[in-house]
Formats: sequence, C-alpha cells, structure tokens
Amino acid sequence: MKIAILGATSHIAKDLILSFEDRHQLYLYSRRPPAVTRWIVQSNLQNYTNYDYTEFRNHIQFDAILNFVGAGDPEAIKSLGKRIFGISEAYDQMVLDYLQDHPDCLYIFMSSGAVFGDSFPTPVNNQTRSVFPINNIQPHHYYGLAKAQSEYRHRMSDRNIIDLRIFNYFSSTANLQSQSMICGMLRSILEGKEFVVDRVDVTRDYVGPNDFHQMINVLLNQEKINTAIDLYSRLPISKDLLIEHMKERYDLRVWVRNDAVAHATGVKENYYSTNLEAYALGYRPTLTSIQTIFEEADKLLKCN
Repeated sequence: MKIAILGATSHIAKDLILSFEDRHQLYLYSRRPPAVTRWIVQSNLQNYTNYDYTEFRNHIQFDAILNFVGAGDPEAIKSLGKRIFGISEAYDQMVLDYLQDHPDCLYIFMSSGAVFGDSFPTPVNNQTRSVFPINNIQPHHYYGLAKAQSEYRHRMSDRNIIDLRIFNYFSSTANLQSQSMICGMLRSILEGKEFVVDRVDVTRDYVGPNDFHQMINVLLNQEKINTAIDLYSRLPISKDLLIEHMKERYDLRVWVRNDAVAHATGVKENYYSTNLEAYALGYRPTLTSIQTIFEEADKLLKCN
C-alpha cells in the first residue's frame, strides 16, 4: 500500500513505521524533514520517502493517510495552548481537501479519549457523550476540544475516515523527560529517587507498539467506512495497583503527597474505554496494560 504519514517525528508514528517493516511504501511528512532523514538512516529503513508538508501534493495516489500531527506529551500539550486548534484544523483540512479528489483513499486520524471532556467518573462506552463546560473553557480543555472538532468535521463527511481514539500509549521509545506518569516512575527508578504521587487513584489503559500496529492493520483493511474507534488493551490498571507492581519489579520508591497534582488535560479518574466495537472489525488485543508496561519498560531501562 502507498501510505502517507503526517507527523512522522512523533514517537508513536516512528514506532508504527518500524512495525511495518518495509511492507508498505511510506511517504513521511513533517515540519523537520532533516530530523526524519537522520532517523531513517539510523534505523536502516528502506522504501521510505521523506517530505516537508509543503510537498504534499495531489499527484500521488495514496491508499491511506495516517495523521499523527499534534502533541502527545502533557507538557507539549500545555505549551501549545490555543495554537493547538489552528494546527489541528490546518493539517486535517489538508487531508480532507485531498479526499475530495481521491475518494477511495482511507483517512485514519489519531484522535484521543479526551474528546469526551475532562470528567470520567466511569469509563467510556458507546453511549458516552462529549461534555465540555462551554461557559468556562479552560486550557486543559483545548486538546480534547481540538480533537472533538476534527471528529465533528469527519462525521459530516461522506469520505472513508476513521478516528482512532487513543487513551494511553507507552513504548520503549518514549521520551523519558515526558511528564507522563509512567516516564516519571522510570526516571525515579533510574535516578534512585522517590516517585512523588498524590492520593487520587485513577485507572488507565495502556497500549503498546504491537497492539497499536495490529489495530492499524485492521483499520487499513476497512472499506467504505466513516466512524470513530476506541483503542484498548486486554485490561486497564489502576494507579495504586501499578505502583505496587512497579515497587515489586523495579524497587520503585514512592512518596505520597496529600495535595492533588495538576494535570495538563484534567484528572480523568477512569480514562479508558469499554466500547469494544473494534472487536467486530477484527481487533484482538494481545497484552494487558501491565504486560505492555513491563515489556516496554524493561527495554527502556536496559538502554538507559
């Protein structure tokens, strides 16, 4: 297949590119082509072409376009602020314009569970509504709102579009300086310091490279489709249970603070989905959240 990947510098996009193992003809687009070129050479990749976004042209007939544009790290999301709306819309519209001339092309947009808002008293299901405080929009709402706006545009289209809602993704290629909970734990382990955590328990669902790759392959085989799909592992995990596992496996030391820690996109007590519609498409997750974390953390810690 001829596949365009937008946002080729993102670590989740790079993981997928490596998972493809030269099985597709990939066209990589980014704001920093030299950085992608260096990574291509370092990774000894073949059959991959690297472009700037200004070179995105209609003359190439893609079978699929995968849009990874945006921020995944909490601090990156925070630093973008309101700019995330313009960035998200610009690249999304670029693809939608392409689809007008190439109606058979499949568009897979990397969305987020944040499209549902910042309140998750229970996990998401197929009846969950997107809720934002329209009279009191705060910076931690921006990311979810930007993703939701893209999804609204996609549902009003008659083209082949799948919004893949990613709740939590973790792999050994993650930036250890990220402010995510897992990276914070791993930094503490490597530095021999206490991991500082608040008393608020949350539940998360972590998917890694293998199951993400499986999901993308499942979606690439879909035809005449316009929908949103939630990504999930075999089993989510609570923060308290995760900490116990990390203590046992890596000797993680923990200091519990009484005040709550601020989060870039809200607390999200039960940030995962029980909407298993992907199962009907053929998706079968192979790992639980803790299995994914252990598998990828072992690799990351070994390399550091």
